[in-house]
Parts: sequence; C-alpha cells; structure tokens
Amino acid sequence: MFILHYADPRFLAGVSKHGFPAEHGLRLHNTGYMKTPFGERWRDSPVLQSARKSGRPYFIDRLTGGMPFQSLDGLTDIARTLKNDAHFLGFQVHEWDNCPFHDYRLIKKEFFDKDIPFTEANFAKYVGLTLRPYFEGGDYATYRDLYTPLNTMKNAKRYLEGYFSRMVELTEGQVLSVNGYGQFPHTVFRLGGKNNMAEIGNQVYQSAFQISCVRGAGREYGKPFGVYYETWGGSPFSCTCATSFSPWLPEEGQFKLFDEFGGASVQGGSSRSLQRRLVYFSWLSGSQWWADEWGAENYFFDWDQHPLTEYGNIMLAFTTIAQRVGPVTPIVPAALVLPPDTLGLDVGYVAGTRRLVFDAVEPDPCHNLVRDWAKEMLAPRPWRKGGDDYNLTPSLWAGAIDVLSADASPEVLSRYDVTMFVDENHRAKADHPKKLGVDIESAHESQSIIRQRLPFRVDGEVGCVQAHSSDRVLVGVFNNLGVMKLDGKETLDPQSARTATITGPCTDLIPLYGEQHVRQRNNNSVTVELPPGDLAVLSFARA
Repeated sequence: MFILHYADPRFLAGVSKHGFPAEHGLRLHNTGYMKTPFGERWRDSPVLQSARKSGRPYFIDRLTGGMPFQSLDGLTDIARTLKNDAHFLGFQVHEWDNCPFHDYRLIKKEFFDKDIPFTEANFAKYVGLTLRPYFEGGDYATYRDLYTPLNTMKNAKRYLEGYFSRMVELTEGQVLSVNGYGQFPHTVFRLGGKNNMAEIGNQVYQSAFQISCVRGAGREYGKPFGVYYETWGGSPFSCTCATSFSPWLPEEGQFKLFDEFGGASVQGGSSRSLQRRLVYFSWLSGSQWWADEWGAENYFFDWDQHPLTEYGNIMLAFTTIAQRVGPVTPIVPAALVLPPDTLGLDVGYVAGTRRLVFDAVEPDPCHNLVRDWAKEMLAPRPWRKGGDDYNLTPSLWAGAIDVLSADASPEVLSRYDVTMFVDENHRAKADHPKKLGVDIESAHESQSIIRQRLPFRVDGEVGCVQAHSSDRVLVGVFNNLGVMKLDGKETLDPQSARTATITGPCTDLIPLYGEQHVRQRNNNSVTVELPPGDLAVLSFARA
C-alpha cells in the first residue's frame, strides 16, 4: 500500500527529510473555496505537469462534495489530456450521496418551500458563494433535469445515478469515487467510473464493511481500490490540524470559517488510536493506496523545520513496516452477494443507527435483510459521545468478507468458499457449492466455514484480518474498544483491555507490530493481551 502524499514541495521536503519510503503517490488539491473555474486553474498547472512527469500514481482531490461547488468549465478538456495516463487514478468525486442530497434539501428549502421558481435566473445568486448557503455538488444545469421528490428508493436511485453519470460524462470516465455512508462501488463501475476509495474515519460506521464493499467491487470488475482517511471526529466535533493553515482554505481568513464545524487543531478530531488501527487494517485488507483528507496539515507542526507530530510518527512507523513486508493479499473466504442492479448500501442504516436509508428514503428489503445479517456478522456498536468503537468493531468476521453483486460472473463467485445471497431467487440459480442466505442460521454457518478456511483461528472480542505476503501469513488483531476522545484528550478505559488467542501453525513468529503485547507463544498458539485501542500484527511462516 502506497501513500498519496500532498503534492507541495514544502510538504514533500519533510517527507523526504524523515525517511518516508520514496515509493509514494501524489494528491493534488482542488478546492471550491477558490472561484477559478476548473479548466482555467488546471490547464497550465505546473503541479499537474510535474505529477504527470513524475511517473507516480496521482489524483486530483476533488471535483465536488464537502465544499462550495466550483465551476467545472474546462474539465472535459483536462480529462481528455489525462485519459490515457496509466498513473492517473482519477478526479475525485466526493460523497456523491451526501452532497447531492444536501443540494436537494437546499433546493427544496430555498425554492419550492418558498414558491420561488427553480430557474437559472433565480439560481444565479448562489453561484460563486463560499459562505453558506452554498451548493456542494452542482449548479443549475446539474439539477435542472434531476430534481424530483425523493420519497422512494426508486427515485433516490434515479437521482444519484443521474448525478454520477453526469460526472462520468464530464470526466470522460475518469471518476475516482469516494464515499462514506453510501457505498456504491458496483454502481461506479457499472456506470463507467474508473476507481473507488472508501472514506474511512471516526464519522462513518463500519469501516471494515466499507472496505468489504470497495474490495468486492474491485475483484468483481478487476480493479484495485484505496482508502481516504478523514480526521474529523471526537467531541466536540473537530478536525485534527497541526498547522495554522490548510491547503483546503487558500485565502487568508478562510481558516477561521472552520470554527463553525467545531474547530481545527492538533488536539482536534478523532483519536490517534483510530488512525493507527485504520491504516494497519486497510493495509492488511488489500488497499492499494491511502490518502489523507487533511493529512498535509497533520504530519508536521510546520513546513520549515518539519518537526513530526504524533500523527506523522504513526505514518512513518507504518510505512517503514509496510515497505519491509512488501505487497500483501487479504485472505477472504466469504462473499455477501447483493441483488443485481442494486444502487448500494447505507452503512449507517446497516449498522442500526439510521431510521431512513441515506437519511432520505424508507429502507428497501435488501437493506433490512443486510441489517439483520450485520447484527450477527459485523458486531455493530452504538454511537456514544467521543467514542469510536462503532467504526472498527470487535468482529472476527468483518475482515473476511467481500461484497459482490449478483451480476458477478461464476468465475468470480467460485473464488469464495461461501457465498451469502440477499436475494433468494439468485441464490437458487447460483452454481456454487456453498450458497447461503442472510438469516441468522446462515450467518452462524458462514462463521463456521470462514473459521475453517482461514489459516489461523482467532478467539476473543477483537477485530481480525489475515493476509498473505510473499512467503508469510500475517494476522492482525485489533482491540477496538475503550477509546474516548473528549475535549481534545484521548482517554483509555482499562476495563476494555482484551485477550485474544491465535491458534494454528504458529512457527517462526515475527511480531511486526505490538510485540510487547505477546504473552504466551508456542508452535500451536499465541496469546496477546491488547490494551484499549491497540493492535498486534503477527507474521508466521506459511505451513
């Protein structure tokens, strides 16, 4: 897994100074807080020209979402110049469930609820705004033919697919999709998108299941996947930021705007414990790349002397280990198979924290079935102020499942030891020796099969993911309990320490991370005692 570092020479100087691996990619900022149309900004950009010449993987972060909408005039011309560049991962389209729904609610509030005609002339006063109320995902032309009352899943599907198709058209198919709550990775490829990332972090539930979605879609379509780590979280809600500036806020004074979100400081955001667990979990789960949403602000306290923060030290330690081990392949014996042509899944609803799907429409049968299944397979945890155990959960199975669609080929389905079908009709038609449903009984049978097919048995109230390296088996064990981030302070509940036992051919043990937690070891088992929020990554010789 390589890191996509922020493509600023001042930042990259610190990366080089501290000995981060040279094999990294580049993340190019595009922000709606600048009013320059997209084409005008990037057509002759030296940053883009340098990235293209570097031979490194790179992407442009972002077109839409989480910021004021920027005119996309000239985007298609830029896309045509990058279309055949094998190193270009795409133009990031960010949260294309949240931002179109945000804009839908804004249109309803500002136009229809006030009996103001939704016309281009009336929309004009919102063009170019960088203070709320602003549109995040599009302009009048974007929504003119898309807007419709979103009172059913069918309408929501039409609305979101129409929105994404427009982005695919504007970019000549060069869309790098990034979503958190709404996981639509199969739809991304079905509609002509290029790549997928899962947006993981404290805000979103079930990060392991998000990775299951993008990894499964990637395997179904023969594509890699990545993750996008956002540092927002904690209580009060805030963002980790070690510097007094941010590339997202290029104009003087804009940084102060983030006070309305709870502030941005080195003490803000989610816990460093969660950051550490997520980067190791993503790597062992097969992610090909990692990008930080606000990472450039977090590695160093300044960009002159580059003193490392705790955030930066975590990433340096991780990248050093990952470089030494080399590529890894996750061991995934099970697949959850969604009905064909499914838009996607709302992981918040699946985790049991939302009444409506996408916070907008009543759930369909697929969501209700997957929600019941998740209670047995994903160990969902309730939200609590300042906590993060609802993110990575103490599930032994979450790291061993891919999410596929029923459109997957028999060749893809045959890679799995057990397939769990949401739709009974497609289960009946499937040519697979182990095809189960998603009821409780089938969930228990699935757990038994997964346990038999993994190289090592892990017991304990912990998260787990197993992977192959070139000649080793890696076992990651994660204690996802007991971490609180309140008022800028990270506290650990000692009552949440957990013991895990790894049973199997435990010969030639090499602890890659967490050696201090190993308590007992022999050729058949290893016991680890994990403090709250900690992890261990153990490497064994292949049997």
